[in-house]
Amino acid sequence: MAFTRAKQELVSKKNDDGLEYAINKTDIVGLVRTAWNSSFARVETNRQAIMKRGWGPRALNYNALCHPEVLTSKPGSTTNKTELTALQSEVMPEQLNLTDGLAGTLVDKIFVHKAKESENTGNNAIERTRKRKATAERHLQSHDKRITAGLLASAEKFHLSEDVRDLIQERVNAKEQREYDKQLQKKDEFDVLLAKVQAVKALNIPPEQWTQVQLRVMLRWLKRDGDDKIPSRKQDQLVRYYATCNREDRLPPPLPPALRQAGYGPPPDEVLPDLPVAPLNEEYEADERELAMLLATGFTIDQEQELIAAAVVAATEV
Repeated sequence: MAFTRAKQELVSKKNDDGLEYAINKTDIVGLVRTAWNSSFARVETNRQAIMKRGWGPRALNYNALCHPEVLTSKPGSTTNKTELTALQSEVMPEQLNLTDGLAGTLVDKIFVHKAKESENTGNNAIERTRKRKATAERHLQSHDKRITAGLLASAEKFHLSEDVRDLIQERVNAKEQREYDKQLQKKDEFDVLLAKVQAVKALNIPPEQWTQVQLRVMLRWLKRDGDDKIPSRKQDQLVRYYATCNREDRLPPPLPPALRQAGYGPPPDEVLPDLPVAPLNEEYEADERELAMLLATGFTIDQEQELIAAAVVAATEV
């Protein structure tokens, strides 16, 4: 009883201090020391217990070795240990204390231990592996996580195959598509804002007669990076407009490369000049001068045919 009380006091004190409600291996020495004088060191009661069990009174005898549980550990014993050690109890399972005190703590630990064992073995392990693979494949397809070695291993891709190459290429294409859509959206917003600004300017009325919507359109057109937020009161908006109205117009955002290649970009500003014709040497003969002129300036089909015929005649004469 003293040992039981010592254990109960220990777990209660741990619970009050916010520690784990359990008894560890390192607590055994302290528990025995606490209960020693009240239990193990009580000579008179110990003698009575030994005498009642037939182990004494003055010295221990072999009666303790005749206990059925002890006999099951005897070398060469053929006694059915299960039948001898089976506990007989008339207490119903629903009457057992499985939630409070030390018993509840031990039961919880048993359940946690069995749950971990079932996760790592049997059907639960197979199901967990299947779910982990499905989750990894979903992350790879949705492009919401970086492609790491752990993610590929979870998807059971253990070498850099064509599938991994295709995944990387898909992510690169998706990134380029997002950049393309972002630039295209900026261009569309710019065109819409430009059309509104042109409509306000076409009214040919002073800014004081503009509505707040029209005034806000002009302030958005003149706003630059680093400016303060557009004010909400019309008087403050007019002050802001007169302070920024001398700014240059916005430059259109660059078009995506695909649109420029398709011919939607602005026309080229520079036109390549014609190649200059080198001055003819005066020492050339008439035929040579004529040929040089034709090669430099181009010639018609008739001239080309005449030139070929002359070359054929010259070759046959030689």
